[in-house]
Amino acid sequence: MDYRESYLKQLEEKWEHLTITNDIMFGMVMENEQICLELIQRSLPELNIKAISRITPQKQITGPISA
Repeated sequence: MDYRESYLKQLEEKWEHLTITNDIMFGMVMENEQICLELIQRSLPELNIKAISRITPQKQITGPISA
């Protein structure tokens, strides 16, 4: 197996083990309205959510550094 094949295999294994707790995966889920709605419905079935109104991706917040 050459370097490229090995690298692609490593990437595939990482992808297979991603969960919603991974920041990148979470962002991808939140950007897709259908998937986001399904995740919320499955997580909170007692709320009987039928729609979501606006999806805004996660944003980096920076503030002053305290000494």
